[in-house]
Amino acid sequence: MIKEKTGVDAVIIDANDLHKADCVGASKGVDKKYVEKLFLDNPSGNSEQQTPIVVIKNYKSYTFSGA
Repeated sequence: MIKEKTGVDAVIIDANDLHKADCVGASKGVDKKYVEKLFLDNPSGNSEQQTPIVVIKNYKSYTFSGA
């Protein structure tokens, strides 16, 4: 529904400081496994049940090392 209203892809992801990330929802066409890899190192720094909102621009061109 976010994509329909805004024209922007969106995901809902559960990521934490334990190097775990689970994409629980995503716009059609978004590679959930790729987005999970982007969040494995907890870039938002959340811990202790904090719930930040993160905006990633141009995520398809992002490169990373690791998983």
